[in-house]
Amino acid sequence: MYEFPQWIIPSSIFLLVALTILNYWSTSTGRTEDCGCYGGVVIITPQQSLLLNLGYILLLIIAWLNPIPNHHTETWQWILTLIVMVSASTFGWQSQQQPIFNFSRLKEGNRWKPSWLKNSPYDLQEGSYFIVFLSQTCGYCKRWIPFLNMMQTQKKLPQVLGILSINDEAIETFKTEQRARFPVVSMDKLLFSYMADAFPTAVLVENGKIVSKWIGEIPPEFLDKIKQSYEGAIVGKSTTVKQPEYATVGTSQSSNVATLTESSITPQKFSESSFFERLRNKSIEIERRNSLSGEDFYVNYYAKNKPVIITDMITEWPALSLWTPNYLKANYGDTEVEIMANRNSDDQYEINMENHKKKIQLGDYVNIVVNQGENNDYYMVANNRNLETGELARLLEDIIMPPEYLDKSNSSGKVFFWFGSAGTITPLHYDEVPLMMAQIYGRKRWQIIPPIYTPFLYNHVGVFSEVDCDKPDYDKYPLFENVKVIEVVLEPGEIIFVPSGWWHQVKALDISISLSFTNFVFSQKNLCQ
Repeated sequence: MYEFPQWIIPSSIFLLVALTILNYWSTSTGRTEDCGCYGGVVIITPQQSLLLNLGYILLLIIAWLNPIPNHHTETWQWILTLIVMVSASTFGWQSQQQPIFNFSRLKEGNRWKPSWLKNSPYDLQEGSYFIVFLSQTCGYCKRWIPFLNMMQTQKKLPQVLGILSINDEAIETFKTEQRARFPVVSMDKLLFSYMADAFPTAVLVENGKIVSKWIGEIPPEFLDKIKQSYEGAIVGKSTTVKQPEYATVGTSQSSNVATLTESSITPQKFSESSFFERLRNKSIEIERRNSLSGEDFYVNYYAKNKPVIITDMITEWPALSLWTPNYLKANYGDTEVEIMANRNSDDQYEINMENHKKKIQLGDYVNIVVNQGENNDYYMVANNRNLETGELARLLEDIIMPPEYLDKSNSSGKVFFWFGSAGTITPLHYDEVPLMMAQIYGRKRWQIIPPIYTPFLYNHVGVFSEVDCDKPDYDKYPLFENVKVIEVVLEPGEIIFVPSGWWHQVKALDISISLSFTNFVFSQKNLCQ
């Protein structure tokens, strides 16, 4: 006979209280948005988990205050404990595919109740709607937005509606910062917590009925379900869209534009007529424009999130004739600058950039650039911010910011200097703000991918993809076979506009000097509205 240890119950109470406090802190501060309880056997919200913990604490306190004298554990009690543990493990394993108990209101087959969302811009009881529960602190949510923007441009696809549990002013800030081009509305926080178990959560509502539901990062099967759900709305119907779809590759010799040619890639999952099939087969152009007015640029490119190359914007810049490696060495050689060094030793050099920052005199760096040949080991990049301090800021006297595009008074921290040898690479990523890059010296090859392909790009950390466009490993990254890559070469004297959300990988073909700008004169708040 074994006596029940007296310390177990108070220790359990202490542990549950500590975990409950941690649960409350993590959910109230936005650090945790999914309870993650019970291995998925039962799906509950963090608030429901708190109530359960309080119930467990109360039961333990009752047991502690009302002990059973001379209690010992019988054989049948050990057997019962073992049965419970085995059953719980079995349920946990089974719930990896489907929750055993699901108390969420957003179950397939349920009706969407009008009382859930009183400020909806749509009548959700009629028509087709793609409703997404979002969070300000959710990285996956932000990665969905380019995809949702593209869906919203298609007249024959369901309307997109985003939902947040914040006030209207915060929603407008979220839409502006994330460049969301679909309606986003607020829902009561308590109701919101019962509706969504994790973020992002998306449901497809057809005539008031929830027909599909997805949670988390966009997986391949998500796109399959989208295709299957929307096939009837697409096949045989008009291809008219509210905005153009952009996906191009190659260079047309006759029209002086980058043009999409038929791809040799034939993905198995998207061989039928669908939105994705039409997008893959569509021939679209990235234009090279000259004499482009600020109004024309804003209306046809900036506001439409469409890239363009401008061939004559910087032809009058003194920098175009002055800036060479020798000029930088002769005029700024003694200036201390920061560069990225030893990048060849780290496959994740861009993500681990803090480990590669190094101080060096510019003259010594010029010698490295000129003498090392084609190499990616040393590079002066935007994140070195050399124009913000020191003598290199005087280089801005050699450029003329076009006032109809760029705001000179708002250039601090928004103009960046790039300088490196042939072979320097910026890996595949997207920027969260639109940018222009002016090519001053040498050439750079740009490989650009539209936001619609984000689900195929293995976006693993922040804004970065794991895929190398030059040498894609299709065994490791099979979805990349669905992607079309735009490839253009930026010549000296040209400037490229890259909208936010557009993926790009850049390689210097020669020793290269470039400037990038994010200080546009256009108000993104007004654009979003």
